Amino acid sequence: MFLVTCVTVFGGIMVSAVQAELKAGAAKMDITNRDAAEPPDHLWARALVLSDGETTAVIVTLDVVAIAEIGPIKNDFLPTVRAALKKDLQIDPTRLLVNASHCHGEVCTDVAARTIAVVKQAYEKLEPVRVGWGSGSENRVMENRRLLLKNGKQVDVRHAYSLPADEEVAEIGPVDPEIGVLRLDRLNG
Repeated sequence: MFLVTCVTVFGGIMVSAVQAELKAGAAKMDITNRDAAEPPDHLWARALVLSDGETTAVIVTLDVVAIAEIGPIKNDFLPTVRAALKKDLQIDPTRLLVNASHCHGEVCTDVAARTIAVVKQAYEKLEPVRVGWGSGSENRVMENRRLLLKNGKQVDVRHAYSLPADEEVAEIGPVDPEIGVLRLDRLNG
């Protein structure tokens, strides 16, 4: 699944990297709201920029509960970040992958500006790398909170929701135990 996701998101960048020099740059920036009643240790925005000289792609992870809709990050976040990266770095908006780690801490109000800044920092650090990838399996630390019912419906297991009777449950939803690993090594060690 990991390799399929990489190929889907980054198009030909991994394939063309075999023929061309792949560059990578990484950076992180604190996005914690220090004015919050109980600020956590740190919430981070992290960026990984990959470029083969022709195509540039970005992976951003944010320590937030969600992007838009239910979280503190508003619906204009992604359009704002994509437009800035297109304008300032000529990065195709379709080459941006953003992941929310599902942390419940409170982020700063300028999280979009900091996300743009951390991508720019990672972009400035682009350097040639060697690529390796692999996968492992771990099925002890995750669960699917979706119950598949005998009547064909699905129910999410949440503390706020009432649960169906055991005899109504057909099975628990599946989990994917595969953990993909992308390794990038500097050429100079």
